[in-house]
Amino acid sequence: MEEQRRATIGGSFEIGVLAEINQARMNPRAYAEERLRPLHVHTSDEGLYKDPDRYIQRNTQEGKQGVLEAISALNRLTPMKPLRLATGLSRSCLELVRL
Repeated sequence: MEEQRRATIGGSFEIGVLAEINQARMNPRAYAEERLRPLHVHTSDEGLYKDPDRYIQRNTQEGKQGVLEAISALNRLTPMKPLRLATGLSRSCLELVRL
């Protein structure tokens, strides 16, 4: 049980999510262009996203309009400092999930 807890706190998934959030926080305009603009280009008006590199298709509810709204919102943001993982808070969350 303790081994599982240690593996979950600050695991690769959490670190990856935090890194992605921090990219958007620290340079929102670049994030919009590098990460979201390709989504817009490869999403149909009906909301079907086709990943050209992995040959994966996904249906979205938001479609192209949702991606454009996200790009617009990021372009209006001022860069912010990165977030960092708080181990104590992560442990508290794990305890709540087990209740």
